[in-house]
Amino acid sequence: MGCDIWKDKDGQATKIVCNRGRLRCRWCSQLSTQLCDFVMPNGTTCDAPMCKGHAIKRGTNVDFCPDHAEAKEIPA
Repeated sequence: MGCDIWKDKDGQATKIVCNRGRLRCRWCSQLSTQLCDFVMPNGTTCDAPMCKGHAIKRGTNVDFCPDHAEAKEIPA
């Protein structure tokens, strides 16, 4: 479990925020809310963790990462 420690201007810890094992967006390190649904050649999905800002909608409940945004195929 990763935790972020927030400090005030004097360097004293004021808050500790833990992400409870959630992954961070591969492109900006915000907490991820989606995984890439692009189907890889081996039949698995890309599953790159993304925040809402980096997820590209390709259909109902289908999101592609920036690396696969221009891909032609959409998973069935």
